[in-house]
Amino acid sequence: MLRLTSLFIASLCCYYSVSSQSSLFADLSGDTLLDKIVEDYRPTNVLRYSTAKDVMYAEIYNVDDSVSCVYSGHTIDLPSGIDPSVYLYTNGSSDGINAEHTYPRSKGAAEVYGNGYSDLHHLFPTRSAINTSRDNFPFGEIDDDKATSWFSDNKALSTIPSDLIDNYSERINGMFEPREDHKGNVARAIFYFYTMYEEDALDADPDFFENQRATLSRWHIQDPADDLEIERTHKIAAYQGGLANPFVIDCSLSNRTYCQEFDLTCASLTTPVDDLEQTTIKLYPSPVVDRLYVEAEGQSQVRVFDMTGRQLMSKEFFNQRELDFTSIQSGTYIVVIKDRTFKIVK
Repeated sequence: MLRLTSLFIASLCCYYSVSSQSSLFADLSGDTLLDKIVEDYRPTNVLRYSTAKDVMYAEIYNVDDSVSCVYSGHTIDLPSGIDPSVYLYTNGSSDGINAEHTYPRSKGAAEVYGNGYSDLHHLFPTRSAINTSRDNFPFGEIDDDKATSWFSDNKALSTIPSDLIDNYSERINGMFEPREDHKGNVARAIFYFYTMYEEDALDADPDFFENQRATLSRWHIQDPADDLEIERTHKIAAYQGGLANPFVIDCSLSNRTYCQEFDLTCASLTTPVDDLEQTTIKLYPSPVVDRLYVEAEGQSQVRVFDMTGRQLMSKEFFNQRELDFTSIQSGTYIVVIKDRTFKIVK
């Protein structure tokens, strides 16, 4: 959906700073930063594709015992104790759900290339008919009056929807546009794949990534990673050597690599420490010595991650919580509370 959008950048990225620490590899940018990302985050081992699909359905994208298409919201209940891939496939029905390679197999994610084929950071559950319709097309913004297909739930329209237009994904021959709430996810998955498997991608099609880079850069800013996307990348990390998608963990990575010339500034670490007093969440002291004290209204969960995305602790609390940091080494850490992300140092 091609629309004019005013970007209020300062409210887009969900980092709030309680320290003066910067983001991942703060002193690096461009190719040097990309090399460091590959060095620290490229998995050496991934699951077999058949196993990866089952994990994706049963654990990563399972919400209340159901799995939904990321492009349309079409949902299928998933009973326990069955083969997820076989059950969701529904004997090849157009309303079944299968695994989409967001970076297409024909563009560098084929099995012959290696780990990219089953790397969960770019696999998504998709309604079979939409997966087929997307084909291996690049992503892009499609003028509403030119779209030939609109997808929502298990329906496909040939004309512009009369309402809830943002819930639809669109297609024309040669291009696919995800619905609005999945655009950032697509961008970060594509950035991840191209970074980790650039040689394979260039071998398959040297222009595929570059031709959509500007659009993906805008989507990354317009649709920042939410708590669910962050949670899912950490779940995936548990199956891939503890390595999350760094473009999800730190929104500034894309802006220091693929988005530099587009003047799209990530808003991470822009909230002053004093402004935290105006929120319903408080963390102190900063820096942490042995204990971190967390205050938030009502029932909440606090999770602590290191800068590689590994979860170090998860605690439920009501109004306030004391976290024991004595076993955690000095460094910079991510604390997620009530869908907000804070950085603390010890």
